[in-house]
Amino acid sequence: MPHLTLLDRASGTTYRVDSTDAVVGRDPSAALVIQGDGAMVVSGRHARLFLADAKWWIEDLGSRNGTFIAGKRLAAGDSRRLAVGDEIAFGSSGPKLQVAEVVGQSYASTLLEPVAAVVVKTMAEPRAPVPLRPSASGMVNHVRLVLKGGDGKRMVGQEAEVVIGRSRDCAICVEGDMARAVSRRHARVFYSGWKICIEDLGSRNGTWLNRKQVTAPTIIEIGDAIEFGAGGPRLVVENVELIAVDVTRRTETEMPSLQPGSPFVSELPTPPTARPAARASNDKNK
Repeated sequence: MPHLTLLDRASGTTYRVDSTDAVVGRDPSAALVIQGDGAMVVSGRHARLFLADAKWWIEDLGSRNGTFIAGKRLAAGDSRRLAVGDEIAFGSSGPKLQVAEVVGQSYASTLLEPVAAVVVKTMAEPRAPVPLRPSASGMVNHVRLVLKGGDGKRMVGQEAEVVIGRSRDCAICVEGDMARAVSRRHARVFYSGWKICIEDLGSRNGTWLNRKQVTAPTIIEIGDAIEFGAGGPRLVVENVELIAVDVTRRTETEMPSLQPGSPFVSELPTPPTARPAARASNDKNK
């Protein structure tokens, strides 16, 4: 079976990676958790090891101190093929792991079927969205996003790009008390051509994903938490997927966002969020 073996020569520890897509970092939920001397320079989600085309690769996930292969730093989102003997360093002064064994696929690659719904989870360098053009069969890609609030209420949007905001023109219209921290067009979730990302739209209070500010298109996955301003209103991603829509026959049913009826007027100015952490970030996130 495919696997990757890494050796920490300093401690004598051997790591075996059996998952074909494994996150490396200090986060306890990572597939390969880095601990011990020097680990404090390692980010929570520092890098990603993955199998592609029967070869093992490493990709930096936008880590603070960088991922180095043979002394050369990878740019955020860049990937490098691994070979036996390569040395991976997490930060210039952090832990170093040597590639001891590389075993790729021992069977033919799986054929790609025509897919009606795909959840895209690959992290990579942000790209501009691919223009949506119907294929010969009239199919285009739509993003379907389901968000869940603390009260259990679900908000659903399905469009070529799902804009979240206070305006009733948005695919997901945030209303009620939560909307006071939300700009009219606060953020968007879109398909970049091979992944689904979230991007802030110049909102006043900023967009935060899993307590990290979104400053560039960032991959979004099921279970992620979106905040409107640091420590502001919070919504959890219950589902995000890419679906094929037949624009000639409209075979997919459009899903409504929040039901109208709230007394909130969407065109009011966005006040800064009341929380101190969010107020501190207002100047640079207008």
